[in-house]
Amino acid sequence: MDHPASRSPAWFPLALAACVFVLTGAFFLVSQIEHPLPEGADGTANQIYSWLEWLCGIGLLIGVNLALASAAIARRGPPQRAWAALLVAVALVFGLGYLWSIAVMQAMQALSDNLSAMVLYRWVPPLNAAKVVVTSSIGLAVAFAVGGRGPMPVIWSGGQRRLIGALVAFGVCAGVLLLLQHSLSRFTALDDNAQRHGMTLAALGIGTVHALCWALLPVRRGSGAMPALISALLTPVLIVLPALPLVLLGDKLGLAELLVIVLLLLFVAPVLASLLVVWLHRRRYPAVQA
Repeated sequence: MDHPASRSPAWFPLALAACVFVLTGAFFLVSQIEHPLPEGADGTANQIYSWLEWLCGIGLLIGVNLALASAAIARRGPPQRAWAALLVAVALVFGLGYLWSIAVMQAMQALSDNLSAMVLYRWVPPLNAAKVVVTSSIGLAVAFAVGGRGPMPVIWSGGQRRLIGALVAFGVCAGVLLLLQHSLSRFTALDDNAQRHGMTLAALGIGTVHALCWALLPVRRGSGAMPALISALLTPVLIVLPALPLVLLGDKLGLAELLVIVLLLLFVAPVLASLLVVWLHRRRYPAVQA
Protein backbone atom coordinates (compact mmCIF):
# COMPACT_ATOMS: atom_id res chain seq x y z
CA MET A 1 0.00 0.00 0.00
CA ASP A 2 1.32 3.43 -0.92
CA HIS A 3 2.41 5.83 1.81
CA PRO A 4 -0.06 8.70 2.49
CA ALA A 5 2.58 11.22 1.44
CA SER A 6 2.38 9.81 -2.09
CA ARG A 7 -1.19 11.16 -2.32
CA SER A 8 0.19 14.69 -2.50
CA PRO A 9 0.10 15.98 -6.10
CA ALA A 10 3.71 17.10 -5.84
CA TRP A 11 5.04 13.74 -4.64
CA PHE A 12 5.18 11.92 -7.98
CA PRO A 13 6.80 14.73 -10.05
CA LEU A 14 9.39 15.49 -7.36
CA ALA A 15 10.15 11.80 -6.71
CA LEU A 16 10.61 11.24 -10.44
CA ALA A 17 12.91 14.26 -10.67
CA ALA A 18 14.97 13.01 -7.72
CA CYS A 19 15.32 9.50 -9.22
CA VAL A 20 16.38 10.90 -12.59
CA PHE A 21 18.91 13.22 -10.95
CA VAL A 22 20.47 10.52 -8.74
CA LEU A 23 20.61 7.81 -11.42
CA THR A 24 22.02 10.02 -14.17
CA GLY A 25 24.53 11.43 -11.70
CA ALA A 26 25.64 7.90 -10.81
CA PHE A 27 25.97 6.93 -14.49
CA PHE A 28 27.96 10.08 -15.24
CA LEU A 29 30.24 9.49 -12.25
CA VAL A 30 30.96 5.95 -13.43
CA SER A 31 31.82 7.23 -16.92
CA GLN A 32 34.16 9.83 -15.40
CA ILE A 33 35.91 7.13 -13.37
CA GLU A 34 36.23 4.77 -16.35
CA HIS A 35 37.46 7.54 -18.68
CA PRO A 36 39.34 10.03 -16.47
CA LEU A 37 40.56 13.32 -17.85
CA PRO A 38 44.30 14.14 -17.79
CA GLU A 39 45.66 15.23 -14.43
CA GLY A 40 46.75 18.80 -13.77
CA ALA A 41 45.09 22.19 -13.64
CA ASP A 42 43.53 21.93 -17.10
CA GLY A 43 42.26 18.43 -16.39
CA THR A 44 40.64 19.52 -13.14
CA ALA A 45 39.01 22.53 -14.78
CA ASN A 46 37.69 20.41 -17.65
CA GLN A 47 36.30 17.90 -15.17
CA ILE A 48 34.45 20.65 -13.30
CA TYR A 49 33.03 22.07 -16.51
CA SER A 50 31.99 18.60 -17.66
CA TRP A 51 29.91 18.29 -14.47
CA LEU A 52 28.41 21.74 -15.10
CA GLU A 53 27.48 20.72 -18.65
CA TRP A 54 25.93 17.56 -17.24
CA LEU A 55 23.88 19.71 -14.84
CA CYS A 56 22.53 21.76 -17.75
CA GLY A 57 21.74 18.66 -19.79
CA ILE A 58 20.02 16.77 -16.99
CA GLY A 59 18.14 19.93 -16.08
CA LEU A 60 16.30 19.77 -19.40
CA LEU A 61 15.28 16.13 -18.82
CA ILE A 62 14.13 16.84 -15.27
CA GLY A 63 12.28 20.02 -16.24
CA VAL A 64 10.38 18.36 -19.08
CA ASN A 65 9.42 15.39 -16.90
CA LEU A 66 8.26 17.69 -14.10
CA ALA A 67 6.11 19.70 -16.51
CA LEU A 68 4.57 16.66 -18.21
CA ALA A 69 3.93 14.82 -14.93
CA SER A 70 2.33 17.89 -13.36
CA ALA A 71 0.09 18.36 -16.40
CA ALA A 72 -0.98 14.71 -16.24
CA ILE A 73 -1.77 14.98 -12.53
CA ALA A 74 -3.89 18.08 -13.17
CA ARG A 75 -6.02 16.02 -15.59
CA ARG A 76 -6.02 12.61 -13.87
CA GLY A 77 -5.15 13.29 -10.25
CA PRO A 78 -2.17 11.76 -8.39
CA PRO A 79 -1.69 8.11 -9.43
CA GLN A 80 -3.35 5.66 -7.05
CA ARG A 81 -0.43 3.24 -7.30
CA ALA A 82 2.23 5.91 -7.02
CA TRP A 83 5.23 3.65 -6.44
CA ALA A 84 4.35 1.39 -9.36
CA ALA A 85 3.90 4.42 -11.60
CA LEU A 86 7.25 5.83 -10.44
CA LEU A 87 9.13 2.60 -11.19
CA VAL A 88 7.55 2.32 -14.64
CA ALA A 89 8.30 5.97 -15.46
CA VAL A 90 11.96 5.71 -14.42
CA ALA A 91 12.46 2.42 -16.29
CA LEU A 92 10.87 3.71 -19.50
CA VAL A 93 12.53 7.12 -19.48
CA PHE A 94 15.97 5.54 -19.21
CA GLY A 95 15.21 2.48 -21.33
CA LEU A 96 13.63 4.38 -24.20
CA GLY A 97 16.38 7.00 -24.03
CA TYR A 98 19.01 4.27 -24.35
CA LEU A 99 17.22 2.68 -27.31
CA TRP A 100 16.84 6.11 -28.95
CA SER A 101 20.58 6.78 -28.61
CA ILE A 102 21.44 3.39 -30.15
CA ALA A 103 19.04 3.99 -33.06
CA VAL A 104 20.49 7.45 -33.74
CA MET A 105 24.05 6.12 -33.60
CA GLN A 106 23.27 3.33 -36.07
CA ALA A 107 21.43 5.73 -38.39
CA MET A 108 24.42 8.10 -38.41
CA GLN A 109 26.79 5.26 -39.15
CA ALA A 110 24.60 4.23 -42.07
CA LEU A 111 24.53 7.81 -43.40
CA SER A 112 28.23 8.47 -42.85
CA ASP A 113 29.10 7.11 -46.30
CA ASN A 114 27.03 9.79 -48.02
CA LEU A 115 27.23 12.70 -45.56
CA SER A 116 30.18 14.29 -43.82
CA ALA A 117 30.62 14.00 -40.06
CA MET A 118 30.09 17.77 -39.67
CA VAL A 119 26.69 17.60 -41.36
CA LEU A 120 25.63 14.65 -39.20
CA TYR A 121 26.80 16.29 -35.97
CA ARG A 122 24.58 19.29 -36.68
CA TRP A 123 21.57 17.06 -36.09
CA VAL A 124 22.72 15.86 -32.67
CA PRO A 125 21.34 18.75 -30.52
CA PRO A 126 17.82 18.77 -32.07
CA LEU A 127 17.71 14.97 -31.89
CA ASN A 128 18.67 15.12 -28.22
CA ALA A 129 15.86 17.58 -27.56
CA ALA A 130 13.41 15.36 -29.44
CA LYS A 131 14.62 12.36 -27.42
CA VAL A 132 13.80 14.09 -24.14
CA VAL A 133 10.29 15.07 -25.22
CA VAL A 134 9.34 11.79 -26.96
CA THR A 135 10.75 9.34 -24.41
CA SER A 136 9.38 11.32 -21.46
CA SER A 137 5.91 11.57 -23.04
CA ILE A 138 5.74 7.84 -23.75
CA GLY A 139 7.16 6.84 -20.39
CA LEU A 140 4.79 9.04 -18.39
CA ALA A 141 1.75 7.99 -20.46
CA VAL A 142 2.42 4.33 -19.66
CA ALA A 143 3.28 5.12 -16.04
CA PHE A 144 -0.02 6.95 -15.43
CA ALA A 145 -1.93 4.15 -17.13
CA VAL A 146 -0.33 1.73 -14.65
CA GLY A 147 -0.80 4.06 -11.69
CA GLY A 148 -4.49 4.70 -12.27
CA ARG A 149 -6.55 7.82 -11.69
CA GLY A 150 -6.44 9.67 -8.39
CA PRO A 151 -8.76 11.99 -6.47
CA MET A 152 -9.95 15.18 -8.12
CA PRO A 153 -9.80 18.17 -8.03
CA VAL A 154 -6.07 18.50 -7.49
CA ILE A 155 -5.03 21.07 -4.89
CA TRP A 156 -1.56 22.61 -5.18
CA SER A 157 -0.10 24.66 -2.35
CA GLY A 158 1.82 27.89 -2.86
CA GLY A 159 5.06 26.22 -1.78
CA GLN A 160 4.57 23.41 -4.30
CA ARG A 161 4.01 25.95 -7.08
CA ARG A 162 7.18 27.82 -6.13
CA LEU A 163 9.32 24.67 -5.95
CA ILE A 164 8.07 22.98 -9.12
CA GLY A 165 8.02 26.24 -11.07
CA ALA A 166 11.59 27.08 -10.03
CA LEU A 167 12.89 23.59 -10.92
CA VAL A 168 11.23 23.64 -14.34
CA ALA A 169 12.39 27.20 -14.96
CA PHE A 170 16.01 26.39 -14.15
CA GLY A 171 16.23 23.01 -15.86
CA VAL A 172 14.52 23.82 -19.14
CA CYS A 173 16.10 27.26 -19.50
CA ALA A 174 19.66 26.06 -18.83
CA GLY A 175 19.18 22.92 -20.92
CA VAL A 176 17.76 24.74 -23.94
CA LEU A 177 20.53 27.33 -23.82
CA LEU A 178 23.12 24.54 -23.72
CA LEU A 179 21.52 22.89 -26.74
CA LEU A 180 21.60 26.21 -28.59
CA GLN A 181 25.28 26.57 -27.74
CA HIS A 182 25.97 23.07 -29.05
CA SER A 183 24.02 23.84 -32.22
CA LEU A 184 25.97 27.05 -32.81
CA SER A 185 29.24 25.22 -32.26
CA ARG A 186 28.46 23.10 -35.32
CA PHE A 187 28.24 26.22 -37.53
CA THR A 188 30.72 28.60 -35.91
CA ALA A 189 34.03 28.61 -34.05
CA LEU A 190 32.30 28.26 -30.65
CA ASP A 191 33.70 24.75 -30.27
CA ASP A 192 36.76 26.18 -28.52
CA ASN A 193 36.89 24.93 -24.92
CA ALA A 194 37.16 28.38 -23.34
CA GLN A 195 34.14 29.66 -25.25
CA ARG A 196 32.16 26.50 -24.53
CA HIS A 197 32.93 26.80 -20.83
CA GLY A 198 31.83 30.43 -20.87
CA MET A 199 28.54 29.50 -22.55
CA THR A 200 27.98 26.76 -19.96
CA LEU A 201 28.44 29.22 -17.10
CA ALA A 202 26.14 31.69 -18.84
CA ALA A 203 23.45 29.02 -19.23
CA LEU A 204 23.68 28.15 -15.53
CA GLY A 205 23.58 31.81 -14.52
CA ILE A 206 20.57 32.60 -16.69
CA GLY A 207 18.81 29.45 -15.50
CA THR A 208 19.44 30.46 -11.87
CA VAL A 209 18.00 33.94 -12.43
CA HIS A 210 15.00 32.39 -14.14
CA ALA A 211 14.47 29.95 -11.25
CA LEU A 212 14.59 32.79 -8.72
CA CYS A 213 11.92 34.65 -10.66
CA TRP A 214 9.55 31.69 -10.49
CA ALA A 215 10.32 31.06 -6.84
CA LEU A 216 9.41 34.67 -6.04
CA LEU A 217 6.51 35.09 -8.50
CA PRO A 218 4.44 31.90 -8.52
CA VAL A 219 1.24 31.67 -10.53
CA ARG A 220 -2.17 31.60 -8.86
CA ARG A 221 -3.44 28.33 -10.28
CA GLY A 222 -2.15 24.83 -10.98
CA SER A 223 1.35 23.51 -10.33
CA GLY A 224 3.17 26.37 -12.05
CA ALA A 225 5.08 23.92 -14.25
CA MET A 226 3.59 24.74 -17.65
CA PRO A 227 3.85 28.55 -17.29
CA ALA A 228 7.46 28.10 -16.16
CA LEU A 229 8.09 25.85 -19.18
CA ILE A 230 6.68 28.48 -21.54
CA SER A 231 8.79 31.16 -19.89
CA ALA A 232 11.91 28.99 -20.19
CA LEU A 233 11.32 28.55 -23.93
CA LEU A 234 10.63 32.26 -24.34
CA THR A 235 13.86 33.32 -22.63
CA PRO A 236 16.24 32.24 -25.47
CA VAL A 237 13.99 34.07 -27.94
CA LEU A 238 14.28 37.27 -25.91
CA ILE A 239 18.05 36.82 -25.89
CA VAL A 240 18.54 36.05 -29.58
CA LEU A 241 16.21 38.62 -31.15
CA PRO A 242 17.66 41.73 -29.43
CA ALA A 243 21.18 40.35 -30.00
CA LEU A 244 20.79 40.45 -33.79
CA PRO A 245 21.24 44.26 -34.02
CA LEU A 246 24.41 43.92 -31.94
CA VAL A 247 25.93 41.89 -34.76
CA LEU A 248 25.53 44.92 -37.04
CA LEU A 249 26.51 47.51 -34.44
CA GLY A 250 29.39 45.55 -32.98
CA ASP A 251 32.03 47.49 -34.91
CA LYS A 252 30.63 50.83 -33.71
CA LEU A 253 30.63 49.92 -30.02
CA GLY A 254 33.60 49.58 -27.74
CA LEU A 255 34.43 46.28 -26.07
CA ALA A 256 33.35 47.51 -22.63
CA GLU A 257 30.05 48.88 -23.93
CA LEU A 258 29.35 45.70 -25.87
CA LEU A 259 30.12 43.54 -22.83
CA VAL A 260 27.77 45.55 -20.59
CA ILE A 261 24.95 45.33 -23.15
CA VAL A 262 25.39 41.58 -23.57
CA LEU A 263 25.45 40.94 -19.81
CA LEU A 264 22.32 43.05 -19.30
CA LEU A 265 20.62 41.24 -22.16
CA LEU A 266 21.47 37.81 -20.79
CA PHE A 267 20.15 38.45 -17.31
CA VAL A 268 17.22 40.76 -18.12
CA ALA A 269 15.71 38.30 -20.63
CA PRO A 270 14.66 35.65 -18.04
CA VAL A 271 13.15 38.34 -15.82
CA LEU A 272 11.13 39.80 -18.70
CA ALA A 273 9.99 36.34 -19.84
CA SER A 274 8.86 35.45 -16.31
CA LEU A 275 7.02 38.73 -15.76
CA LEU A 276 5.26 38.45 -19.13
CA VAL A 277 4.07 34.87 -18.58
CA VAL A 278 2.97 35.52 -14.98
CA TRP A 279 1.10 38.66 -16.07
CA LEU A 280 -0.72 36.78 -18.85
CA HIS A 281 -1.53 33.90 -16.49
CA ARG A 282 -2.93 36.26 -13.83
CA ARG A 283 -5.02 38.06 -16.43
CA ARG A 284 -6.54 34.72 -17.43
CA TYR A 285 -7.10 33.62 -13.83
CA PRO A 286 -7.55 36.92 -11.96
CA ALA A 287 -9.14 35.61 -8.77
CA VAL A 288 -8.97 31.81 -9.05
CA GLN A 289 -7.60 30.12 -5.98
CA ALA A 290 -5.90 26.71 -6.05
